Order: sequence, then structure tokens, then C-alpha cells
Amino acid sequence: NITKTGTSSDGTAGVRMGGVVGSASGANTFTGNSTTYNYNSGVLYENSASTKIAVGGICGYTFGAASDFAYAHNLSTQSAGDIKLEGSTRDKIYVGGIIGRSDVISSFNYANNAGKILFKDMTLSSTGQAFAGGIIGGWTASGSQTIDHCANSGCIECDSSDHNDFNVSSTATPLWSFFGGISGMGASDSSEALESGWYTISGKTFTNCTNSGYIWIYGKMRCCIGGVVAYTENNPSGCECTGYIQYHKSGGIGTVGSNYHRQVVGGVIGLCTASSLTNLKFSATKLYTNGSSPFAYTGGIVGLVLQDTAFSNCKVGATGTGDNEGFRAAGSADGTVALFCRSGNTGRSYTFTNCKVATGSHIWYAKGSRTEVTDNNITIKWCTGDNGSLSSGSLPSVDSID
Repeated sequence: NITKTGTSSDGTAGVRMGGVVGSASGANTFTGNSTTYNYNSGVLYENSASTKIAVGGICGYTFGAASDFAYAHNLSTQSAGDIKLEGSTRDKIYVGGIIGRSDVISSFNYANNAGKILFKDMTLSSTGQAFAGGIIGGWTASGSQTIDHCANSGCIECDSSDHNDFNVSSTATPLWSFFGGISGMGASDSSEALESGWYTISGKTFTNCTNSGYIWIYGKMRCCIGGVVAYTENNPSGCECTGYIQYHKSGGIGTVGSNYHRQVVGGVIGLCTASSLTNLKFSATKLYTNGSSPFAYTGGIVGLVLQDTAFSNCKVGATGTGDNEGFRAAGSADGTVALFCRSGNTGRSYTFTNCKVATGSHIWYAKGSRTEVTDNNITIKWCTGDNGSLSSGSLPSVDSID
């Protein structure tokens, strides 16, 4: 087990903590295979006074030259492999089940994390952000890279008894935090606008990645969450999430200029700028937020799309029957969640080809009103949150998605 307390000098990353290596600054090789691999099975606990931290189950921070972490495992046996971050005011938090932060194109195909990522009593500074992912917290540089066959089964959650673990030191902070079952991904500048400026990392393509760990975040920051990846501009074909997602904004964020967006939550992707999405799946008991449009965007495949979008072989399901289960964006009025995606503008065009909604899925479509989705009642608005149009094809069918 590794514990960091006290203070470290804050440079690019004040604390660099990893279960195998804290930082990798050269072309290191940690490559394994399906039977022989590098792994961590200890607990990582960070509660220092440093404002910048990079923590990973295998490596906290990679920079300088690319390293290879293929097949690396962060194991979980009776809480072994868990990563716990607690207390203090932070400026930048990067935490991942395998890698916390990468400044280079380090490879980690077939990496696997089973450890939990737990936040407790955190405060973000006025320029503060958190980047968390079951495999990698996030990158700080763009570059072409394919992330293939990674798997996460560990949860990402706020860990105090009231689950209210992300406060902000300034309610007008424009910056976003990013959480994903595989990757938190993006970066952000001083712009809070959804259409430009706050997703600045490009070139990453996710394929055949799976997340079965739930994501439960409760706090006051602007937040972008994806069941697999928080942001991508490429189609993450073959990716799926089977862990439930719950995000509760506990107030505290004010308007910055003319922008007042608070949260973007998607069952597979938070924000996506790809116009064609194929072979994606979200299946869990719930996709729940407490947001309402235009403050929040919640969708079963994508939280927010910024263009006309074609879906092919995509499947969604949220079959829980409790008050906060099914597809729900509670907010001031139910009805601002969508089965497949939400859009920042009305009147977009959509295509659905061989897409399905799981039998037994429920959607909250008006204040306090929940209904089971069937072939007889499904609408384009339920699918997209938008009274847009079908450019071709038909609406998704309701059927088994197993």
C-alpha cells in the first residue's frame, strides 16, 4: 500500500503516485500479455496538500517519450487496487486505474482495472478541474492514438456519507471536469461555451472498450461524464457500458457571461463531435442526473451532440423501476433526458439503422411521470430530446439487446 500525505512542490504535477512507478519519463516498456503482465494489488491513498496531483494504479504520470503499458492490470481483492483521494483544495486532479496523466502517446491496449476510484471531501480551486477514468485520467496533448480492448470494472464515486465531495472555491469557475469509465479524456481552457474551446484534446480513438463499473459523482462543478469516455471526436466503435451512471449537481455554479451550462452526461460518451456512431451499447438500471435543459444534457449513448448524427447498431437500456432509475434527468421538470442523444440546437437531422431500446426500459418524460418505452409510443423526441427529423430509416425498435 502507498500513502502520500503532507506537501510536495507543485510543478507540472506536484504529486506523481503510481502502484508500480510514480512517473515514467522515457521510452519505458511495461508490456505484458494475456497471462503475464505488470500489475498493482495495493491501495493508493493521497491526501497531501499539493494542488496538482497525478495518480494511477500502475503509473501516475507519463511524459518525455512514449511508454508501453499493454495488458497492465490494477487488481482488486478486498479493496486492494483502490485509489483514494481525500481533502484539500486542488487545481488539477488526474487519476486513472492504470495511468493518471499522460503528456505523450503512451500505449495501454488491453489494460484492465478492477480497483475503485474514490473521492472524499475535495475542493476545486477557481481554475480547478478533475480528470478521472477507469483506465486513464486524461491527456494534456493531442496526437493520433487508438485505445483498444481496455476494460474497467471499478467504480468511480464520491465516498463520503452524503456523497457531496466536489466543492468549488468559486461558483463562477468556467472550467469543466471530465469523468469516464475508460477515460476522462479532454482538457479545457477559459471558455465555458459548449460549442467550442473546452474540448482541446484530439486524435484519440477508442475501440472495443468495456466499462462495467458504476459512476456516481455528486458535487458543484461543471461536469462532463461518459460511461466509456467523457469526450471524443471519433466513433468509439465496439465500446459499451453496463455500469449505471448517476450525477447530482448540488448547486454552486453560476452563469459565466452568457453561458450557464452545468452538466453533460452520456451512457457511452459525454460529448461527441463525430457525425456517425456505430456499434455502441449502454445497458444498466439507470442513467440519472438532476439536471434540466438548457442547464444539462443527458442521453443514453451521447450526452450532447453538436451536429446531425447517424446511429447504426446502437443499443440502449435502463430497466430499473425505482424513483431514480430508468432514463431520468430530474431537475426542475422531468423530460429533458433522451434515449440516444441530446442536442444543443433544435431541428437537427438523425438516422437510426438497426438500433434498439431494451424491453423494459423506462423514460421520465414529464414531471413525476415515468413510462415504459414500447414500439407503440417511442418518438423522435424521446430518442433525441429534439423535435428534429429522421433523414432516413425508422425509429429504433424495442427488443432484447443482449
